[in-house]
Amino acid sequence: MNVVAEFEEESGIKIDITYFSSSEELAHALANEDAPYHVAMLSAFASKRLYSLGWLAPLSPTEIPNILGVNAKRFRLAFDPNLSMTVPYFWSAMGIAYNIDYVDGLPMSWGDFFVRNWSRDATKLNVAIFDNGPAVLATTLIHLGYSPETTNAQEIEAAGKLLTASRDRFGSIELQIREKLRNGSVHLALALSADVAHATRANKRVRLALPRDGSVVISSSLVALRPPSERPALGTNDAPGGNSTPGQASKFIDYLLRPEVVARLTNLSNFATTVADALPSISHSITHGAAYFSNANGKDFHLERIETPTMAVYDRVWREVKSKWS
Repeated sequence: MNVVAEFEEESGIKIDITYFSSSEELAHALANEDAPYHVAMLSAFASKRLYSLGWLAPLSPTEIPNILGVNAKRFRLAFDPNLSMTVPYFWSAMGIAYNIDYVDGLPMSWGDFFVRNWSRDATKLNVAIFDNGPAVLATTLIHLGYSPETTNAQEIEAAGKLLTASRDRFGSIELQIREKLRNGSVHLALALSADVAHATRANKRVRLALPRDGSVVISSSLVALRPPSERPALGTNDAPGGNSTPGQASKFIDYLLRPEVVARLTNLSNFATTVADALPSISHSITHGAAYFSNANGKDFHLERIETPTMAVYDRVWREVKSKWS
């Protein structure tokens, strides 16, 4: 029995799950006045966006006692340091995935990925980048010597121009990059550590390097959503009412934060978790593998620190990059 079915049996609460391929698609769905969603797992920036709109319901440690098990010191979001609206749950770092049968040497910097020829022999390398615009552009900014938290549109556009100019070298933009790493059809990639961890379970020739010049860390948070009737109108900060998370949503979030439940979901997804007490129940190959790699120089960059106007530039530039890729 899966964790959702077990929760339903234990609580008597029916759970309906909808999957979205991107944060943008989810945000569009939530904007619908009839959106029936109560709990969501969002990227850090998507959480910040809904937080700024007043669409997130407050969380209570009394109703969600397992929230105390989250490593808030390390993973709390800059805009919500007390976990009053968001619960950091999974995290993953952007790095360089490589297949040692095709790639010669160990990539040590982003310059190694963007510039150096890593082919072990005359065989053409199949190179790909993960289809996550903000993370890829932020990583490219690191390579160019800029801050991934820059507000300078020209710097972000320079990152987009480099990616566009590298089209022939990189080959493809992949959303399901983990499968192509796993089956060996991609040899070198800009990828999430969780995707590399998944690939290495079936393909022991795949490795991960986190460049010394820094890595973008992507996190996902659990949030409770205000019903549409309680959301502020767009352009205002005044909510019509509702000051707490509905009881059923709180129960589900608290259940998902149980260490044994977190461990099962990490073992399934390969995403590292923020809940330390789950570690003993997580597969040793995950906790001691790519999923839990951290930057050796402590240079982690978090996208939720980017302000909304700057993220709009990221989104525009990424659309331009993808339009020229196809």
